[in-house]
Parts: sequence; structure tokens; C-alpha cells
Amino acid sequence: MSSRCSCARLTRLPTTIVPRQATLNLTRPFSSTTAHLNVPPQHPDWIKVPTPPQSQASEEKPPIVKGTLPTPRDVFPAKEQDRKVQPSYLLETAPAPTSASSTKPAPPGSRLEHRRRMAESRRENLGIALQGLYQRKQEGVEAVTTERQRRLRDHQRAALAPERADDRLTRGSVLSSLVETASVAPNKDRYDQANASKARTARLAAKKSEAKQDALMELYINASKFIVTEEELGKHLDQLFSEDFWKRQGKSMAHDADNAWDVWGQPPTVQTMLNDMLKTQQRAIDFQMSDQDRTVKRQKSIAEELTGGKME
Repeated sequence: MSSRCSCARLTRLPTTIVPRQATLNLTRPFSSTTAHLNVPPQHPDWIKVPTPPQSQASEEKPPIVKGTLPTPRDVFPAKEQDRKVQPSYLLETAPAPTSASSTKPAPPGSRLEHRRRMAESRRENLGIALQGLYQRKQEGVEAVTTERQRRLRDHQRAALAPERADDRLTRGSVLSSLVETASVAPNKDRYDQANASKARTARLAAKKSEAKQDALMELYINASKFIVTEEELGKHLDQLFSEDFWKRQGKSMAHDADNAWDVWGQPPTVQTMLNDMLKTQQRAIDFQMSDQDRTVKRQKSIAEELTGGKME
């Protein structure tokens, strides 16, 4: 027997095909971690609890509609009342045709007859719509007025109603000896304190007003030295930032000077103020000041205090 026949005999043996379990994943995970499809015992969904009917979890939220609706126009303003319901308004809004051609009869089934019939239908619909809208407004106003009056009556009835028995029986009791201590007595000196506060406020306001007047007066006096043009600014800058400015200041007082300290001296101290009183100061500007200049300066300060303003 040849090997070919044995191979053919083997191919005719009965065979059984076992289906292979296929795993088909219809979802595409976004990570490589295995998804846990089973609910563990510590999960809230482990025990199925029915949702109550009034729970917000079972409510379907309406979709968010973008945009805003325009404010509806008031068809019947309060100042016009029922003007648009009168027949005269309908005649003015949709008047009947008055031309000679409109009086001629139209051929049956023609376009002219159709247009006339549609125009008459529009006039009739306009009148019916105005009547319906006015009636709807009247019903709405009446309903709102009725509800408002009913609510007002309920509030008045509740405000004037006597105390209920359950409130009276369950109310905490307060001893008569503690009633006076529980209430706050009015302050006996409240009127005197109010008058004192009023006077104090008036003094503060007068002080602020006086300070404001002094500031305005000082501003008025100093306004004569303001620089308002570019020519004045350039002239002033050339004078201040010139190389021989301090030398000229010193020569004007017969004293050599190289800086501001040589002209105006150091900042005042207790010793310098004592020297000023004893007339032993060392500043050039004070050394050349006579008794008359000091008297004029002192009188100027006194006059400014008395007049309440700055003086040149």
C-alpha cells in the first residue's frame, strides 16, 4: 500500500471543530490600565436604591438655549386703553378699498377675486385677533388683581390674628423680675450727647473749610509765579542750572559760595536756632539780615495768621 493512499485515508477521518471563545471589545480605552467592570462592595451602586420621584437626580434638565428673546411689545398701552378694539381703529388700519376699479365685479375664479377675498380675510382676522388679545389681557389683569387682593387679605388676617394656643402654651416663661433687666432702657443723656456730637461735627467742618480757604489763598498768591509758557521754562532752567549760579548767589551777598549749603547753610538744629536768637549765626543769608529784615519777616508771619492768607 502506498503512502498516498494512507494519507488520503487519514484525510477522510471524522474531525470535530470546537469553537474558540472570541473576546470582542467595543470600547476603546484611553489608558493601558485594565478597566474594572465589576462594582466593588464599597461603591455606592453596590446596593440598588430606588430614586424617589421628587429627586433632582431623575429630573431632565432642559438644554441651554443661547441668546435672549426680545421683550414682548405691549399691544394695548395703558394710556390708549381700548382704542385698538374700537371699529374706528380697524377702519383706519385696514380701510376698505375706495377706488372705482374696486367696485367692479371680478370674474369668478380669477386672480382679482382671490386677492379681494384674501384682503377681506386679513381685515376680519385683524379684528378677531385684536378682540382676542384684548380679552386675554383683561383676563390676565383680572387674575393678577384677584391674586394680589387675596394675598393682601391673607396677610392682614395673619397680622391681626390672635396668638395661637400652641404658641402660648409652648412659649418660654420670663419672670416679672427679669423683664426690666431683659429690656434695654433708653439713654437719658441721648439728647445732650447728640447736641455735643453736632457741635463737634460743626467745628471739624469749619476747620476743614478754613484749611481749604487757606489753601486756595496760597494757590492764588503763588499763581503769579507759575510757569505757563515754554519761554519762561527755558529761561528759568538756564538760570538755575548755569555753572556760576551759586557763585552769583554768593557774590550778591558779598560772600563766596560753591553750593547750596554755602548760601542757605546747613539744616537748622537746636544750636543754630540758639545762634539765631543770640545773633551769632554763620549763614551768609542770615549774617547779612538786619533787625529791620527780621522785623518785617516776623510781621509778615503775624499778618498772615491774622488775615488767614499768604502775603507776598
